[in-house]
Amino acid sequence: MLSLTYTFFWGQIAAFIAEPVMGAGGVILPPATYFEKIQAVVKKYDILFIADEVICAFGRLGTMFGSDKYNIKPDLVSLAKALSSGYLPIGAILVSPEIAEVIHSQSSKLGSFSHGFTYSGSPVPCAVALEALKIYKERNIVAVVNKIAPRFQDGLKAFSDSPIIGE
Repeated sequence: MLSLTYTFFWGQIAAFIAEPVMGAGGVILPPATYFEKIQAVVKKYDILFIADEVICAFGRLGTMFGSDKYNIKPDLVSLAKALSSGYLPIGAILVSPEIAEVIHSQSSKLGSFSHGFTYSGSPVPCAVALEALKIYKERNIVAVVNKIAPRFQDGLKAFSDSPIIGE
């Protein structure tokens, strides 16, 4: 389908954006080969892959990033929410070395590259984010998630017969 869409738009697709696990649609897990196939198409057509890790990052799927869980090799990664452990609004974009090099080389030719967020440069959220990252590492949050996940899953099974609960 992505190949057909690319053809339809005459090769003008700049990027493909996806959450490792779709949050807004009901926490829907991708089919086993979904990201493998998507990555093959975006690579074939030289389309950037942007991983929206706003919900999935920082251990929520049992890996530091949802991209790690599904072997996604994104060009850019968007982060927010858990970056500050949900305490303050903050966002970040991670870029691959290849993207960083393009930005750097073009900035030298064209002048500075400006990119910002709504809350860019706010020192308090930045300090909170640094502390949250430190805590994630010191307390080995990913290992904790993996340890408690089976118990949590078992607890959720009690609701599986409810008519208001989907798959």
